[in-house]
Amino acid sequence: MTSAATQPTGGAEATHVARESIRRLLARLQSIDPGIKNIWIADTEFHSQTKSKTGLYDAKGDLQVPVCFVFFNPITDEEIRQFYMPGAPYPLCPISLGPDTLFVAFSAQAELLTMLRLWDVMPSRILDLEMEWLALNNEEYTRKQLKNEAKVAKKHGDISPLALLGVCAIHGISTRDQEHKDRMRDLILRGGPWTEEEQQQILDYCSEDVYDTSALLAKMWTKILDTFY
Repeated sequence: MTSAATQPTGGAEATHVARESIRRLLARLQSIDPGIKNIWIADTEFHSQTKSKTGLYDAKGDLQVPVCFVFFNPITDEEIRQFYMPGAPYPLCPISLGPDTLFVAFSAQAELLTMLRLWDVMPSRILDLEMEWLALNNEEYTRKQLKNEAKVAKKHGDISPLALLGVCAIHGISTRDQEHKDRMRDLILRGGPWTEEEQQQILDYCSEDVYDTSALLAKMWTKILDTFY
Protein backbone atom coordinates (compact mmCIF):
# COMPACT_ATOMS: atom_id res chain seq x y z
CA MET A 1 0.00 0.00 0.00
CA THR A 2 1.39 3.40 -0.95
CA SER A 3 1.64 6.27 1.49
CA ALA A 4 -1.53 8.26 1.95
CA ALA A 5 -1.76 11.33 -0.24
CA THR A 6 -1.18 14.74 1.26
CA GLN A 7 -4.58 16.20 2.07
CA PRO A 8 -5.00 19.90 2.95
CA THR A 9 -7.94 20.48 5.28
CA GLY A 10 -9.22 23.33 7.42
CA GLY A 11 -7.58 23.92 10.81
CA ALA A 12 -10.85 24.57 12.57
CA GLU A 13 -9.46 24.02 16.07
CA ALA A 14 -7.22 27.09 15.90
CA THR A 15 -9.21 29.92 17.50
CA HIS A 16 -9.64 33.37 16.00
CA VAL A 17 -7.70 34.95 18.87
CA ALA A 18 -4.79 32.56 18.40
CA ARG A 19 -4.70 33.16 14.65
CA GLU A 20 -4.67 36.92 15.13
CA SER A 21 -1.79 36.62 17.60
CA ILE A 22 0.23 34.51 15.16
CA ARG A 23 -0.51 36.99 12.37
CA ARG A 24 1.07 39.65 14.57
CA LEU A 25 4.08 37.36 14.96
CA LEU A 26 4.37 37.03 11.17
CA ALA A 27 4.13 40.82 10.79
CA ARG A 28 6.91 41.22 13.35
CA LEU A 29 9.05 38.69 11.49
CA GLN A 30 8.43 40.41 8.17
CA SER A 31 9.43 43.77 9.64
CA ILE A 32 12.84 42.21 10.24
CA ASP A 33 13.02 40.08 7.09
CA PRO A 34 10.35 40.61 4.40
CA GLY A 35 11.34 37.28 2.85
CA ILE A 36 9.57 35.33 5.62
CA LYS A 37 6.18 34.35 4.19
CA ASN A 38 4.99 31.31 6.15
CA ILE A 39 4.74 29.82 9.61
CA TRP A 40 4.35 26.03 9.66
CA ILE A 41 3.67 24.21 12.93
CA ALA A 42 4.32 20.47 12.90
CA ASP A 43 4.37 17.24 14.85
CA THR A 44 5.47 13.73 13.92
CA GLU A 45 4.94 10.22 15.24
CA PHE A 46 7.53 7.48 14.94
CA HIS A 47 9.04 4.47 16.66
CA SER A 48 12.49 2.89 16.72
CA GLN A 49 13.56 -0.27 14.92
CA THR A 50 13.97 -2.21 18.17
CA LYS A 51 11.23 -3.86 20.23
CA SER A 52 11.35 -3.87 24.02
CA LYS A 53 10.48 -6.78 26.31
CA THR A 54 6.88 -5.55 26.36
CA GLY A 55 6.51 -6.36 22.67
CA LEU A 56 6.25 -2.69 21.73
CA TYR A 57 8.85 -0.80 19.74
CA ASP A 58 11.03 1.52 21.77
CA ALA A 59 10.09 5.17 21.55
CA LYS A 60 13.74 6.15 21.22
CA GLY A 61 16.96 4.58 20.02
CA ASP A 62 18.15 3.29 16.64
CA LEU A 63 17.04 5.00 13.45
CA GLN A 64 13.52 6.37 13.50
CA VAL A 65 10.73 4.63 11.63
CA PRO A 66 8.43 7.50 10.60
CA VAL A 67 4.71 6.85 11.08
CA CYS A 68 3.12 10.18 10.22
CA PHE A 69 3.60 13.94 9.96
CA VAL A 70 1.03 16.70 10.40
CA PHE A 71 1.72 20.30 9.32
CA PHE A 72 -0.48 23.32 10.04
CA ASN A 73 -0.16 26.86 8.70
CA PRO A 74 -2.07 29.16 11.10
CA ILE A 75 -1.86 32.03 8.61
CA THR A 76 -3.62 30.23 5.74
CA ASP A 77 -5.51 27.75 7.97
CA GLU A 78 -4.12 24.88 5.89
CA GLU A 79 -3.46 21.45 7.37
CA ILE A 80 -1.38 18.77 5.62
CA ARG A 81 -1.31 15.15 6.80
CA GLN A 82 1.00 12.35 5.68
CA PHE A 83 0.87 8.72 6.86
CA TYR A 84 3.79 6.43 6.03
CA MET A 85 2.96 2.78 5.43
CA PRO A 86 5.71 0.24 6.24
CA GLY A 87 7.71 -0.56 3.10
CA ALA A 88 6.04 2.09 0.93
CA PRO A 89 8.04 4.96 -0.65
CA TYR A 90 7.95 8.25 1.21
CA PRO A 91 6.15 11.19 -0.41
CA LEU A 92 7.98 14.48 -0.93
CA CYS A 93 8.14 17.09 1.81
CA PRO A 94 4.92 19.10 1.38
CA ILE A 95 6.14 22.45 2.77
CA SER A 96 8.95 24.90 2.12
CA LEU A 97 11.88 24.46 4.49
CA GLY A 98 13.82 27.45 3.18
CA PRO A 99 14.38 30.90 4.74
CA ASP A 100 10.86 31.96 3.68
CA THR A 101 9.40 29.72 6.42
CA LEU A 102 9.51 29.66 10.22
CA PHE A 103 9.17 26.04 11.34
CA VAL A 104 7.65 25.66 14.83
CA ALA A 105 7.48 22.58 17.04
CA PHE A 106 7.54 21.58 20.70
CA SER A 107 10.67 19.50 21.35
CA ALA A 108 11.70 19.93 17.73
CA GLN A 109 14.48 17.34 17.70
CA ALA A 110 11.86 14.64 17.04
CA GLU A 111 10.55 16.45 13.96
CA LEU A 112 14.05 17.29 12.72
CA LEU A 113 15.28 13.70 13.01
CA THR A 114 12.17 12.45 11.22
CA MET A 115 12.80 14.95 8.41
CA LEU A 116 16.32 13.64 8.06
CA ARG A 117 14.98 10.10 7.74
CA LEU A 118 12.30 11.09 5.25
CA TRP A 119 13.96 13.73 3.10
CA ASP A 120 17.55 14.27 4.33
CA VAL A 121 16.79 17.96 4.94
CA MET A 122 15.92 20.25 7.86
CA PRO A 123 14.31 23.72 8.04
CA SER A 124 16.40 26.87 7.73
CA ARG A 125 14.49 28.69 10.49
CA ILE A 126 13.37 26.79 13.60
CA LEU A 127 11.51 27.86 16.72
CA ASP A 128 11.41 25.16 19.41
CA LEU A 129 8.89 26.14 22.09
CA GLU A 130 10.28 23.59 24.52
CA MET A 131 13.73 25.21 24.37
CA GLU A 132 12.18 28.66 24.74
CA TRP A 133 10.16 27.50 27.75
CA LEU A 134 13.28 26.07 29.35
CA ALA A 135 15.14 29.32 28.67
CA LEU A 136 12.35 31.27 30.36
CA ASN A 137 12.33 28.91 33.36
CA ASN A 138 15.93 27.79 33.68
CA GLU A 139 16.28 28.24 37.43
CA GLU A 140 15.98 25.02 39.44
CA TYR A 141 13.95 26.66 42.20
CA THR A 142 11.13 27.43 39.75
CA ARG A 143 10.57 23.78 38.78
CA LYS A 144 8.57 22.84 41.89
CA GLN A 145 6.38 25.92 41.52
CA LEU A 146 5.79 25.13 37.84
CA LYS A 147 4.86 21.54 38.66
CA ASN A 148 2.27 22.73 41.16
CA GLU A 149 0.89 25.24 38.64
CA ALA A 150 0.56 22.54 35.98
CA LYS A 151 -1.15 20.13 38.39
CA VAL A 152 -3.63 22.77 39.58
CA ALA A 153 -4.34 23.92 36.03
CA LYS A 154 -4.99 20.37 34.84
CA LYS A 155 -7.05 19.65 37.99
CA HIS A 156 -6.08 15.99 38.23
CA GLY A 157 -3.08 13.71 38.16
CA ASP A 158 0.62 14.45 38.06
CA ILE A 159 1.79 16.31 34.97
CA SER A 160 5.21 17.51 33.88
CA PRO A 161 5.48 21.32 33.73
CA LEU A 162 8.09 20.93 31.00
CA ALA A 163 6.11 18.68 28.63
CA LEU A 164 3.62 19.98 26.06
CA LEU A 165 0.48 19.17 28.09
CA GLY A 166 1.90 20.75 31.22
CA VAL A 167 3.07 23.93 29.50
CA CYS A 168 -0.32 24.23 27.78
CA ALA A 169 -2.10 23.78 31.12
CA ILE A 170 -0.01 26.54 32.70
CA HIS A 171 -1.00 28.83 29.82
CA GLY A 172 -4.70 28.00 30.20
CA ILE A 173 -4.90 25.87 27.06
CA SER A 174 -7.30 22.93 27.33
CA THR A 175 -5.88 19.62 26.12
CA ARG A 176 -6.72 15.91 26.19
CA ASP A 177 -5.58 13.94 29.23
CA GLN A 178 -2.33 12.05 29.68
CA GLU A 179 -4.14 8.70 29.62
CA HIS A 180 -5.31 9.35 26.07
CA LYS A 181 -1.78 10.30 25.07
CA ASP A 182 -0.42 7.10 26.61
CA ARG A 183 -2.98 4.93 24.77
CA MET A 184 -2.13 6.48 21.45
CA ARG A 185 1.59 6.14 22.02
CA ASP A 186 1.09 2.43 22.70
CA LEU A 187 -0.82 2.10 19.42
CA ILE A 188 2.03 3.77 17.55
CA LEU A 189 4.72 1.73 19.31
CA ARG A 190 2.87 -1.47 18.47
CA GLY A 191 4.03 -0.91 14.92
CA GLY A 192 2.22 -1.44 11.65
CA PRO A 193 0.37 -2.39 9.71
CA TRP A 194 -2.51 -0.30 11.06
CA THR A 195 -6.11 -0.44 9.94
CA GLU A 196 -7.58 2.60 8.19
CA GLU A 197 -9.40 3.46 11.40
CA GLU A 198 -6.16 3.24 13.39
CA GLN A 199 -4.36 5.40 10.83
CA GLN A 200 -7.04 8.04 11.26
CA GLN A 201 -6.75 7.83 15.05
CA ILE A 202 -2.97 8.27 14.87
CA LEU A 203 -3.26 11.24 12.50
CA ASP A 204 -5.92 12.83 14.72
CA TYR A 205 -3.71 12.33 17.76
CA CYS A 206 -0.73 13.88 15.97
CA SER A 207 -2.85 16.83 14.88
CA GLU A 208 -3.91 17.41 18.49
CA ASP A 209 -0.30 18.11 19.38
CA VAL A 210 -0.02 20.44 16.37
CA TYR A 211 -3.03 22.51 17.42
CA ASP A 212 -1.88 22.56 21.04
CA THR A 213 1.49 23.85 19.84
CA SER A 214 -0.25 26.45 17.68
CA ALA A 215 -2.26 27.69 20.66
CA LEU A 216 0.90 27.75 22.77
CA LEU A 217 2.81 29.72 20.12
CA ALA A 218 0.05 32.34 20.13
CA LYS A 219 0.47 32.81 23.89
CA MET A 220 4.25 32.41 24.17
CA TRP A 221 5.83 34.34 21.34
CA THR A 222 5.55 37.76 22.98
CA LYS A 223 7.50 36.44 25.97
CA ILE A 224 10.50 35.39 23.90
CA LEU A 225 11.01 38.44 21.69
CA ASP A 226 14.23 39.51 23.34
CA THR A 227 15.89 36.15 22.80
CA PHE A 228 14.14 35.21 19.57
CA TYR A 229 15.11 38.18 17.44
